[in-house]
Amino acid sequence: MPDGSYRPDWRQVERAFADVFDGKAAESKAIFDVDVVPSDGRAPYGLSIKTSLRKPDGRVLLELNNSPAKMLAFALESGLAIDVGGGRGQWDCSVEEMGHSVINAVKSWHEACASTHDLDGSCYVVMTHDRKKEQYQILQFELDIGEPADLDWSERGKAIIGYEPDSAVVRWEYYAGSGGQLKWYPDSADAVWTSELFGLPDPSKTVSLSDKAREMFSEDWPS
Repeated sequence: MPDGSYRPDWRQVERAFADVFDGKAAESKAIFDVDVVPSDGRAPYGLSIKTSLRKPDGRVLLELNNSPAKMLAFALESGLAIDVGGGRGQWDCSVEEMGHSVINAVKSWHEACASTHDLDGSCYVVMTHDRKKEQYQILQFELDIGEPADLDWSERGKAIIGYEPDSAVVRWEYYAGSGGQLKWYPDSADAVWTSELFGLPDPSKTVSLSDKAREMFSEDWPS
């Protein structure tokens, strides 16, 4: 941080949730960031962990994907993109079809996990923060991301936007030519569970990685 203090990054947040729920962090680009195995031995449920700036209008930002290749691969299979060679695709459809495709792509990734995970128990977990990263809040959302046909779709600048019908409320943004970001903005009121606002204590001291290694491996650490 600019003031010299430290705050958790997205990977540390994933590891913290894995530790709290006695789960396993994927440490990869897997669909679920954390797997939690129930005590009765049933299939694990997955947590998709997100962090984002808290918005003042009650919406919550979840960036669900930043891979143009994944989105185009699904569009190619659906006939909404054309193969331009070299393993690359190019969108060849209307704005509305494009919006439908990117949301249905996310749904297909979840469906592909049905044989390995308990999807009914799986969810999105987002840890929001204010601009100064002093106050935090955790929200839980179901995997159900809604139906693209229930939204109005249009193009705005470089983004494909999914609006609430007859409204200016943005629920989806897709930037096909700019990193492939797909952003979802559910309403915080639709969260399954919401924590109180909380702060994080500052560490009493700052320890370098070499100091940590020296403490943990004192016998092997060179003097």
